[in-house]
Amino acid sequence: MSKKIVIKKYPNRKLYNTDTASYISYRDIVEMIKTGHSVMVVDNRTKQDITRFTLTQILFQKEREFLKSLPESTLESAIKQERGLISQSLSTFGEANRAAGLGAAANAGTAGTAAVGATNTANSGNLGSANN
Repeated sequence: MSKKIVIKKYPNRKLYNTDTASYISYRDIVEMIKTGHSVMVVDNRTKQDITRFTLTQILFQKEREFLKSLPESTLESAIKQERGLISQSLSTFGEANRAAGLGAAANAGTAGTAAVGATNTANSGNLGSANN
């Protein structure tokens, strides 16, 4: 199992990989996760763990281009639903993992990348710079 890589996020929105002592981009975080690493993102000023917030931000950036391609009627239907499309997808994915006997840690570590789906992998170009 790979170790957890600590990423510091500075007030100027730059991300710093403490393992390699270098600045990185959101795309680098995506690649770390895809290769099996775990990350922990810490706000350098407050020392708060902002991993969940950062991973959610990455997911939304990846989804943005896909959502732009949907017809307005589909978006309106999604808004009318009690739960949003992303929460439904993640919930379904989490239930499938639990049924397969995978623990909550596995759900938290892989839910984002699997729920996004193959249709959005090309959209990771939106995650390019460390200044996102």
